[in-house]
Amino acid sequence: MPDPRSSVRRRRPWALAPSWLAAVFAGCADEVQSPGPPYATLAVLSGCEAERYEICDPLDAQCRAEVFSTVKCLRQMPDGTLPALRVITQAERRAELSRDLVQDPDEAAQTDAVERALLLLALAQPGDLTPASVADLFAETVPAYYSPDSGAITLVESEKESRDPGQLTLTLAHELAHALQDQDVGLAGVYRNTTSFDDYLASISLVEGEAEMLEGFFAAALWGFREDPDFRLRHTSWLEDAEANFEDSSPLLVSQRYFPYSYGARFVYNVFVEGGMAAVRARLADIPKSVLPILLSVEHVEEPPIESLAERSAPLALDGFELLQTDTLGPWILSKFLERGLVPAGPAELVAAWRADRFLVYASPAGSVAAVWTLRFEDAAAAERLLGALDGGRAMAPASGRAFASVSDRELTLGVVEDNLTLDAWSATTAEAQRVWREAPAAARAPVAPRFSRGLSAQLARLALRLP
Repeated sequence: MPDPRSSVRRRRPWALAPSWLAAVFAGCADEVQSPGPPYATLAVLSGCEAERYEICDPLDAQCRAEVFSTVKCLRQMPDGTLPALRVITQAERRAELSRDLVQDPDEAAQTDAVERALLLLALAQPGDLTPASVADLFAETVPAYYSPDSGAITLVESEKESRDPGQLTLTLAHELAHALQDQDVGLAGVYRNTTSFDDYLASISLVEGEAEMLEGFFAAALWGFREDPDFRLRHTSWLEDAEANFEDSSPLLVSQRYFPYSYGARFVYNVFVEGGMAAVRARLADIPKSVLPILLSVEHVEEPPIESLAERSAPLALDGFELLQTDTLGPWILSKFLERGLVPAGPAELVAAWRADRFLVYASPAGSVAAVWTLRFEDAAAAERLLGALDGGRAMAPASGRAFASVSDRELTLGVVEDNLTLDAWSATTAEAQRVWREAPAAARAPVAPRFSRGLSAQLARLALRLP
């Protein structure tokens, strides 16, 4: 995995320079940092115009109290309790993460099998999902975090960059928003209840999206805007650079460092526009089980139906193989799969047509890996379109000669194997499973339980308990 760059670590561009704002929001250059309280006219600050929106030192107790007063007002939680704050180095943060991510031999073997299956789909590089890569990513790109376990905020001192007071003030506002969320709904439960990667990414997108939105309101006041700027643009304008930073790294790992702060923040802002802060707070008890609504809610909230394949029986494993893990990767991972190898398939249309998926990873004692990914779309036309782009599996460069694909009604099933000698057998057992699903879904055999009932999302949920 490539080293994350500082532009991703400083993911909140309004903290960096007023000149950047002038370039993005035409006509506002003469308003930046003007004297007086122009923020009093911002509609998003209604009821909180008298609060302080100024740069200060988060290590100062009065600064923390003033910023907390502002965030409490914005989130409409006047009785919130100010959390404690500590400061650690990046090295100490990396050590903490390494302790959190220790794996036993079976878990390490599972991670390796999943990573190799994703590599066949161009959704990972070797080593992407190892504890060391996870620890490096979060140690290098997280400037602060809130921990529901301790109820405290931690600032992480960069080994390469000096302190930026403006950035630190906004970072403090962001983390204080997490503290209020935790006091409101109990964030640990939000993450521990996730059941798939798609579910996890949706949950973290609402939690981080709200904190990012409130930080954006604070930033707009800090830099002296007299009118509400284009917050949707603010939340998504840096996506291209963020994706470039991570190149071909697994989106299952790196997307959580930018997706929630961009698409998630845009979704939460749309909720805010339609129902105010009361609606935003209510959504933490009503989080979508997929990122699909988050992706599609561009100018307003859209919530298409989300289906599930979780209770469906898995294709029987070949002799010598066992089912290790099942997951729902979701429409965002589908989009990355399409973009990396199947651009002519029309990623946007197919992603919007996604309704459910199920990703299964099998492994043999000899170490061979196979994966079956079933995707359900809104209609059969979308499934057929993807089948054509896949050319029956032959168009997949990473798994050339080791992939198969077929369609049943509005579902496409894609299989990949490391050992091409087993390709026909895996295709046959998958076809039989499809026949059972199609002809007698109610009478289909009970689902086969994987060895690990929860996979990568469980590992990531442990990280989410120290929220960036």
